[in-house]
Amino acid sequence: MPALPNPRHEAFARGRAEGLCVRAAGLKGDYHNCGGFLKRKEAQEPFQTRIAELRETLGLGETRDIRQVIDQLGIAARKALAQDSLAALKIGGELLKAVADLKRRLPPDAEPFEREEPPMTPEEWMKTFNPGA
Repeated sequence: MPALPNPRHEAFARGRAEGLCVRAAGLKGDYHNCGGFLKRKEAQEPFQTRIAELRETLGLGETRDIRQVIDQLGIAARKALAQDSLAALKIGGELLKAVADLKRRLPPDAEPFEREEPPMTPEEWMKTFNPGA
């Protein structure tokens, strides 16, 4: 499907495809205080089709593991630091700081719980814990 004929509608559809809320996507399309109007527009078939198409072409239909995103930021930081400009060094430093902060916030990898013994039968449980005593 080609782009929507109205550029403001196209910008709104692109924002929704990127995962923005209705209000934020509306601001991308230069709509202010039009939440109800945009929700009705979004429910229409051309918008639904265009948003689905944009999600597919932009690769936004599936979720990504946050660890992969952090790794990509680290790669971008190293590339920026390899440049010979002061601006690139500043950006690389900021990216590295963001990567470090995000990695610090990640939960530790959970180790799979492995049961050492087979589960108890009801009789064994009653014998072991003796709830009636």
